[in-house]
Amino acid sequence: MQSNRVLNIRISGKERKEKVRKLLLDLAHFKNLLILLIRRYKELYGYYPTDQSILYGLIKEGEYSSKKEEKLKSFREVKENILKDEELTRFLKALKEQKKKTDNNYILQQVIRDVVKSFKSYRKAYKEYLKSPKKFKGTPRSPKPKKLKYLMNFSVELNVNTFKRLEDSILISLRINNKEFLKVKLPKDFDFEVKSIRLKLFGTDVYADVVYKAELPKVEKTGKHVAGIDLGLNNLITLLSTNKDLKSFIVSGKEIKAFNQWYNKEKSKLQSEIDTIRNKLSQVEDEKEGESLKQLITEKLIRLKELSAYRKRKIDNDFHKISRKVVDVLKATDHKKLYIGKGATESKDGVNLGKKNNQHFCINSVQETNRTYQIQSGRIRDKGF
Repeated sequence: MQSNRVLNIRISGKERKEKVRKLLLDLAHFKNLLILLIRRYKELYGYYPTDQSILYGLIKEGEYSSKKEEKLKSFREVKENILKDEELTRFLKALKEQKKKTDNNYILQQVIRDVVKSFKSYRKAYKEYLKSPKKFKGTPRSPKPKKLKYLMNFSVELNVNTFKRLEDSILISLRINNKEFLKVKLPKDFDFEVKSIRLKLFGTDVYADVVYKAELPKVEKTGKHVAGIDLGLNNLITLLSTNKDLKSFIVSGKEIKAFNQWYNKEKSKLQSEIDTIRNKLSQVEDEKEGESLKQLITEKLIRLKELSAYRKRKIDNDFHKISRKVVDVLKATDHKKLYIGKGATESKDGVNLGKKNNQHFCINSVQETNRTYQIQSGRIRDKGF
């Protein structure tokens, strides 16, 4: 049986990171413009134009073609409606300019596909909300553009036309006409079939996620025992087992909690400094001093992104090490199933635990621990109570 797996590779090198980052920001800007166009169109004409081929046909060079007369009619209607409105015309012109700047039609098609999917998911959720409002915490909202200067997380998937598998690496085509490439080295003995690549921006870090197919080994379920764990704050993991030879144990969560507390304090401190500088900037009349304050804000925002990226790396690393160790212990002590309590991932969701605990809980992300167990557990099946 084959299964899709993901190999997460962090891009190193200042120049390499910067060219990937610039591409991702160009794509994010294109996505913002497309969302603005679709939302404006809805305001004027009462529906979202979310046909992928029509949206791409609006920005591509040359005439739009389709074998279906109905689609040709829809395209002409959408284009005529856009040209009637000055703001929509401006968005369309900006999209065409951004397409040329991005210089990679294959990736742009994926961005359009993602935007279309987001609007369709929103409409589906909104219809469900009208039928059963109690299932939702609030009214579903349509996709909105994101400010690029505050962009912390953005990713795009590349298809087989944008990368080439070499012997020990992958060559990714970033800009086609400018012939800009990124070479990503693979681990030794990586002989799996690569299905796609995801370029991902998180804070100031850039990643290439290699999606590949791997054959899952058939493992006979010879274990006899069952274990259950409860995820918490001070006690990150509390484990009980039906195996009498395995003593119940607790994995402390205090170190991770302390790290999160430090992260929250640093984040609040930086945000407070940024707000103070912005207030000062609004009162400054001298142009030179204003530019200096703007530069200082940019530096603080970069530091904020670096802090968040560091936190993600550390938490991911700690959770993977802990979950790997627990799973190894359970396999070595003849366990066949692992049950994970829903308490930490569901019952505490939305509950006010007090200012101090809320700070620890929302950042600790016990759901991340749960997800990590699913990755690490191998033949052990994890289910909620």
